[in-house]
Amino acid sequence: MKLVPKLGITGRIYLLVGLFMAALFVVTALSVNSMTSERISMRTDELTSIMDTAVHIAQANFDRAKSGEIDEATAKTLAIQAIGDMRYRGDEYLFIVDTAGIMQMHPIKPEMIGKDQTSLLAANGNRSIAEMINLANTKGAGLVDYMWTRPGESEAVPKRAYAASFKPWNWVISDGVYVDDINAENTRTMIEQSMVGGAIMVVMLVVAVFISRTI
Repeated sequence: MKLVPKLGITGRIYLLVGLFMAALFVVTALSVNSMTSERISMRTDELTSIMDTAVHIAQANFDRAKSGEIDEATAKTLAIQAIGDMRYRGDEYLFIVDTAGIMQMHPIKPEMIGKDQTSLLAANGNRSIAEMINLANTKGAGLVDYMWTRPGESEAVPKRAYAASFKPWNWVISDGVYVDDINAENTRTMIEQSMVGGAIMVVMLVVAVFISRTI
């Protein structure tokens, strides 16, 4: 006894159209996922490149102090000034805490300097700076994702930070970027591809109906 009825020509046409639609949906989802991964990877590469520059600045001034060219206090001051002046993506910046969690440099909120930041809570409830310090101490460098509020705004959005240890001075240097724009780009890409896919599906359905009626 056959449980599945035999499909006629018209049924086979509609089945092929259905399979094509399913395949198109899967391809679209994979494409958006691939773009998401690529965008996040590019953003992470940007953070690591900026951090390489900051660590190089710190190392160069440390070497000057070690060689006797300048004293250590002056070397730290010069490094802090240079790193504090760094900007990227408009107003994005770097900050420095020591391994005990004391803020050494923050170009946007100088009132944080000299204070313990290990208990500072991000909008999602995690101690983001404490996580950065732990990551830098245990692995040397790494990424921390958390929720933070843009200057002048009230709603917290996703942010990704890259923290790196500079052991000679017991520093942890951090940079970061907001990544909510990636989500917006992904949504826009999904809408665009869905519209294209939807148009293709409509054409396929029209053709399928036309063919089935002419058989």
